[in-house]
Amino acid sequence: MLALIIIVTLAAITLLYMGWSLKNSKQKLSPSVQKKILALWSAMEKLDDPMRKLMEADSIFDRSLKELGYEGSLGEKLKAAGHRIPNLNAVWSAHKLRNRLAHESGSYVNDSDVKDALRAFKKAINSFS
Repeated sequence: MLALIIIVTLAAITLLYMGWSLKNSKQKLSPSVQKKILALWSAMEKLDDPMRKLMEADSIFDRSLKELGYEGSLGEKLKAAGHRIPNLNAVWSAHKLRNRLAHESGSYVNDSDVKDALRAFKKAINSFS
């Protein structure tokens, strides 16, 4: 009887783990989500304000990770998804730049830094397609 309880418990744990693993390891964004992300990215590129572009790009990247099944803050998602982001350090730098702008009054960013950050987010998003 005890052996049966242990087997059932182990089977349940295994099934729960497999479900969690599948949820958190989606390989690609679906075509419909890719289309939405591309539309958001195109709209962001039309903005004139570099700081607003950076904020939007960070948000679009966050949404991409959410669509892949990652949860929590963007930092938590980056930690969980880091193994599948080819340019993880560049994305972290881009996100830190965004946070500095969002949370430190009087912060300024130059166009070159914004372009680098946008490239980092775009490369990471493209790796999910």
